[in-house]
Amino acid sequence: MTAAVLTMLLGITALAGPYRHYVGIAALVLAVAIVPARVRRAATIHKMPDYGLLVEGSKKILNRGVSVRAISADFLPPGVDPEYLYTVLGGRLDRNGEWVARIGDDGLVFYDQTTPR
Repeated sequence: MTAAVLTMLLGITALAGPYRHYVGIAALVLAVAIVPARVRRAATIHKMPDYGLLVEGSKKILNRGVSVRAISADFLPPGVDPEYLYTVLGGRLDRNGEWVARIGDDGLVFYDQTTPR
């Protein structure tokens, strides 16, 4: 329970006067009722099912040894940086690089040339 929720509950029970015991019981029942949903959500909050594809694609880009300007992966949820894992594995992005790598949802890597040779 967050501090804000606890503070609100304490305030509500203080204002409830003679009914504060009933308010406390109702709050307990509500808290117990939402526990299963919170446990289910907590089981998946730090898991990313597409992580394996991102690792596989990043390793392929590293092994190819080309100068990569950027990496994209359309299958990732918003806010996930596909370039981060590549740099953690030892890759370096070259903002003047010749290629943009695209990791597909099947783990294959496609390269788009940014500047003609």
